[in-house]
Amino acid sequence: MKIELFEISVPELRAQVDPLNGELWGCGTIQEDEVKRAVTQGDLETQHWDGVKDDLHGPDSRNFHIGRIAFFVKNGLPDDNYRIRLGVDAMDQSPIHIDNGNHRLAAAFIRNDPTVKALLYYFDASDVSAVLPSAQPIDP
Repeated sequence: MKIELFEISVPELRAQVDPLNGELWGCGTIQEDEVKRAVTQGDLETQHWDGVKDDLHGPDSRNFHIGRIAFFVKNGLPDDNYRIRLGVDAMDQSPIHIDNGNHRLAAAFIRNDPTVKALLYYFDASDVSAVLPSAQPIDP
């Protein structure tokens, strides 16, 4: 398996994944309007998901997720150790799997960012070009 950093078109990702569907967190779909309202009201969550995930589950976590996405909508996506990580496998029924960075990816969608940087996990480079034709490797 290879792991490399790429720059990827947000519209291309948006056509294939939905980080706002709430499936990962078990809290139901989060609407963009809810996140925008949180930004306007200053309801921003600064804690990393990794630090609180053991205490937040299901519907009770909904406000955390809205606030965390709102934080990134307002402040942008930092270039830190909590990168967006995507598994790519062209042969899979769902060829892109969000491994990490759901909040950040949702924020990029809401902000209409043109691209995002993401670590891609893949077995064959042809999978990347088949699933994400816009993806451009970033030299370390």
